[in-house]
Amino acid sequence: MDLFTPIAELARDIRAGRLSPVALADECLRRIETLDPELNAFITVTSDLARDQARQAEREIASGHWRGPLHGVPIAVKDFYDTAGIRTTAAFEPFRNRVPSQDAELVVTLREAGAVLVGKTNMHRLGMGTTSLESAFGPVVNPWNVGRVAGGSSGGSCVAVASG
Repeated sequence: MDLFTPIAELARDIRAGRLSPVALADECLRRIETLDPELNAFITVTSDLARDQARQAEREIASGHWRGPLHGVPIAVKDFYDTAGIRTTAAFEPFRNRVPSQDAELVVTLREAGAVLVGKTNMHRLGMGTTSLESAFGPVVNPWNVGRVAGGSSGGSCVAVASG
């Protein structure tokens, strides 16, 4: 399975039953488990939730209820966006254990589309910088050259994509 396949192709294969959302989520979670100890792209990994959402997507799609091109596709959300019941820290120490009760509108939209949330990505503290080196959870590492920064306040998201 190629984790660099464009989302449009993944969506076609999922909808046609050629690709299991469960298998895809499992592969993404394995990749995170393998690479994240070095790259630090994720603050929170939502393995159980992702597997539950992937199973639900697989059942819905098999029964003919396809929600659209993100249905069954694994995604990660920058830890800046509130996720109900899931820690949201903005990489800021005082928010280390903050768990919001409501989703940000972006997250509501992604959930309605049937996307599978694999986790919350690391970032520059409070989104107030350009390197993603300053985070209560440690710096994000550039997957192509560890001597360089990942860049942006969304470094974890960038690294998650760049490393598959």
